[in-house]
Amino acid sequence: MEKRIRSTHQSFLRVEPPPAQTPFRVRTLGLIVSPRAHITRGTYYGDAMLTLVVKGKGLYRNKRERIVVEAGMVGLVLPDDDVGYLESDSLEPYTHYYCRFAGEEALRISRAIRKNMPKPFGRNSHWLELRRVFEEILQHGNIHQTPDVPFVTPEEAQVARILSLLMFPSIEDSARKCLDTASLSAHMLDRLGDPVSLEQSAREFGMGKARFCRGVKPLLGTTYQKAMEREKMAWAATLLRDRSLGLGVAEVAHRVGYNDPLYFSKVFKRTHGLSPRRFQRESTSVRGT
Repeated sequence: MEKRIRSTHQSFLRVEPPPAQTPFRVRTLGLIVSPRAHITRGTYYGDAMLTLVVKGKGLYRNKRERIVVEAGMVGLVLPDDDVGYLESDSLEPYTHYYCRFAGEEALRISRAIRKNMPKPFGRNSHWLELRRVFEEILQHGNIHQTPDVPFVTPEEAQVARILSLLMFPSIEDSARKCLDTASLSAHMLDRLGDPVSLEQSAREFGMGKARFCRGVKPLLGTTYQKAMEREKMAWAATLLRDRSLGLGVAEVAHRVGYNDPLYFSKVFKRTHGLSPRRFQRESTSVRGT
């Protein structure tokens, strides 16, 4: 299911199904480096997929959401998630480690981790340590030579270590729950490509929705929804002006978290006084003179 233009480092592969009741079994593990065109399914065969983005950008999408992924983000896709796809950004392609794994205990831990992750991809302060573990596995691992071993290999133990790091938030992760102007601004910038969700944002700050709304308004001078709309429309205008991107209105709408291009156009016109198409045409005309 993976289409690659260029990748480096070895990729480990174990194609046989794990023995019955195996606690942990790595199926594939490797590194994708800055491909200009790369798309892969989130996961399949009843396995989980772990992804660590260390450079560049990409997009993860399923029928419910579109998530802009970039360096410092960790993805954990479960076999019972909606079918999704990870795609590299053509202008700033990602570099990422990946590991697809199975096993009763591994999936149990993964589901517990996902309860604390509002989305399949998110930022994690452990990412540099996770990168070191992946590097060590790729330098010294050899899992493809032991396909019949029913027990956990040293490489699989290292992946289990990665899951243990994801299981417990660090002090830095906890600090992100403090609601102040700096952390709120960073949160909003991180979510420019996502649909606005009060519930999700409140949960990331460890609050209920009502308390979150009360805390945000004095900091922003307006509601969270209106502030996010303002930031999204400013970013949309930037994307529309940049002729080198070659983006149409529908693609810009998706990039700023609107699944309905018609509704996006309505909000954009209300904000900027012009339809997105006319704004793009007039901005291009002015820059070209």
